[in-house]
Amino acid sequence: MVFTNDTRKSRAMRFFSALMFLLFAGLLAATTAQANSNKVVVVDDVNATPSGLDGGFSSTGLTTYFWNPNPTTIELNGPPIGEYARAVDSAPGGTASATWTLGVIDTGHGAGRYSFEAYIPDDAGGNASGLTYTVQGNGGIDCSTGTFTTITSFTGISHNREGDWLSLGTATITGFTCVRVVLTNASASPPARVWFDAIRMTRESESSGSIVDMPSTNTGFSAGTTYITSATLATPTQLATMTFTCPRSGEVTVTATGESAAVANAGGAFMGLAYSITKDSTTTDTGNVVQSSALSTFNGDANRDFLIVQRNDTCTQGTTVTYRLMGYATTPATKIGGVGGNSFIWNARLVGVYTP
Repeated sequence: MVFTNDTRKSRAMRFFSALMFLLFAGLLAATTAQANSNKVVVVDDVNATPSGLDGGFSSTGLTTYFWNPNPTTIELNGPPIGEYARAVDSAPGGTASATWTLGVIDTGHGAGRYSFEAYIPDDAGGNASGLTYTVQGNGGIDCSTGTFTTITSFTGISHNREGDWLSLGTATITGFTCVRVVLTNASASPPARVWFDAIRMTRESESSGSIVDMPSTNTGFSAGTTYITSATLATPTQLATMTFTCPRSGEVTVTATGESAAVANAGGAFMGLAYSITKDSTTTDTGNVVQSSALSTFNGDANRDFLIVQRNDTCTQGTTVTYRLMGYATTPATKIGGVGGNSFIWNARLVGVYTP
């Protein structure tokens, strides 16, 4: 087979296009966080009454009907979801309610956007319409305490998807709150009897630019020049500060950067500056010291060094600590004093990054 230049160009263009597509697909996959199993919560109508951190099911004024009491029978509403179907039913003019408590959502497990679904029993009959499902939260980490308030309500819901999950809608859930879903027969039309089974809450896919439970970061920054005024490790100069609150028990890595400039008191002298990242302290952490040193060939010479200091600590959920970048002169030949012509650091910065 003979290949012309045009053929080669065409093949080259197809190869280039395919390569660009693969690169784009890889980039898209890298910047999209998909929901996973620990972002999905399902509560059936046979779960125990909730307490503490746990989820469960509870009801008031409820008449229960078992549609499929035989767990070995495989039907559209068969096990595990739909094994036992129930109905919200009450005397004429009265109301009853069913409550699915989904448990505590914390920042490490997915504060953010969630979709809610209800499993509708198969062949339940009398499919109700105009229903309202209310999503509530108590703003705490204990499902058995606190006052639940409405996060959002899904109104005008019709139970027309038997033997399957019915989409109710989406809601944004903040961290550290117990979430529950409440259904009543007050708005049922018709009849007052409302068949139900389970509730499912699923974390939605989000881009890494908007997802809220990505690794937490914080920064502290001192713009421009900060002069070194100390010559002792006991009382070093504070150069930058940062507070960090641990979103969930894990680890935090703190990095300090800047441009270090050592200035000499006398020609030919050895100059030295030392830096340390401290935790809840203003005294040098001797286990976390980096030196920036230089030789001076004449008085007034500024020797610059690009500084990087790092430390790693375990952290406990909800605990706030203060990190500081501290610095001091290590030799008498290092000129300090806090005015022009003295040793300094330029654009001192602290960055803290949490990882679970």
